[in-house]
Amino acid sequence: MSAFELTEKLVGEVHSQEFALIVVNYANPNMISHTSNMKAAKKAVLAIDDCLAKVLNAVKGVNDAALIVTADHENVECMFDKK
Repeated sequence: MSAFELTEKLVGEVHSQEFALIVVNYANPNMISHTSNMKAAKKAVLAIDDCLAKVLNAVKGVNDAALIVTADHENVECMFDKK
């Protein structure tokens, strides 16, 4: 499922208020980082940024809802800063 399709489904689920907890994995930045393709990595990160903005807007519309964003490890940012 693409990040944009996943986001559409996630926004719908947030609006439905059916679930007390939703856990989602956007794999795009991690998968792209393994290619060492900087142009693709930038595109993936920008796409996820757009997706998260849509999710945040959906969460803001639900009382007592929170959005927590975390990562299980680093990869894509290491392409930008080798330190």
